[in-house]
Amino acid sequence: MAAIRLAGVSSAPREDGFAIRGVDLEVADASICALVGPSGSGKTTLLRLVAGLDPVAAGRVYLADDDITDWPPGKRNVAWLSQEHPLYPHLDVEHNIGFALRLKRMLREDITERVHAEARVTGVERLLHRRPSTLSAGEQQAAGLARATARMPGVYLFDEPLARIDPQERTRLRAELAQFLGALAATSIVGTNDQTEAFALGDQIAVLRDGALAQAGPPAELFARPADAFVAAFLGSPGMNVAPGRFEAGTRSAWVRFDGDAVELHGCPPHLRRALDGHAVLVGVRPEHVRLAPAGTGLPAQVERVEVLGHATVVYARLRHGTRLTARCRPGQRARRGEAVGLRVDSSRLHLFDPLTERALWQTTP
Repeated sequence: MAAIRLAGVSSAPREDGFAIRGVDLEVADASICALVGPSGSGKTTLLRLVAGLDPVAAGRVYLADDDITDWPPGKRNVAWLSQEHPLYPHLDVEHNIGFALRLKRMLREDITERVHAEARVTGVERLLHRRPSTLSAGEQQAAGLARATARMPGVYLFDEPLARIDPQERTRLRAELAQFLGALAATSIVGTNDQTEAFALGDQIAVLRDGALAQAGPPAELFARPADAFVAAFLGSPGMNVAPGRFEAGTRSAWVRFDGDAVELHGCPPHLRRALDGHAVLVGVRPEHVRLAPAGTGLPAQVERVEVLGHATVVYARLRHGTRLTARCRPGQRARRGEAVGLRVDSSRLHLFDPLTERALWQTTP
């Protein structure tokens, strides 16, 4: 296997003007990069640039020490699995999985062994003699995953590989895929809209926004120290609360005031207190760091919506001047729509962002 490096990679603009713009990204050898972002942010386009399916307009693509920018797809030794999982309609599942192996002129018994091994992992062994037209969308995607992994290439590129698979089967396949790629020490990029999938699979996460790379790094680092308000609000389920506020500095302390109420900051350095005093900021706090409290304590709020998820209760509340905050509470904690409550914000877990650039100014996260 080998590392993948993108140096200032851009794509040609589409008819609607969208393009990948100046992406710098390195995926270490034998590691998995989870590529996330909103729909239309450029995940598929970036994967196609690495695979050689679309031309690179600017920048370079490297595989280990080789500049593969101008190499044709067949020379790159890259396995590509798209969300549409194209299977050859005239071949059954067994021959679809083994197609690339036959092109390599592997021995028939070795092909059969490899095909059945991949079919067992992806749960399609019982479907080996069926044509794609007789399979469900999830079964086709699982078969496509088996075909991509069977050839054991140098790099794996997956575009929403589990999107059409039922949730329970997706959980199993996600674990199997992580184990498989880990055992192979395979270098992989997995494009996904599923944050659980991204955090479960990725040794690093790369967040795209409008064709540009917003931030890349270890999952825990991105979650705890987002580079900007977009990454903060995008990562997490639900994402970070980000609300407009104003910074106020004292001699030894500092506060942020939002929705008419002040929350004290702890540990804010003197130079930052002087620089931000009286300035507008964006205040960020994760839902798990907002607690419900009895009415009359904390920040006064009214419950707008409650989601009972089993493992947690998510409460969406509105403060008295309209600011909305989300609280992720322990299982079984009760709140009713329309109920007056208090919200207690953990001031040791606040984030401050620039209201114009949205870049992080300061984070109290340990």
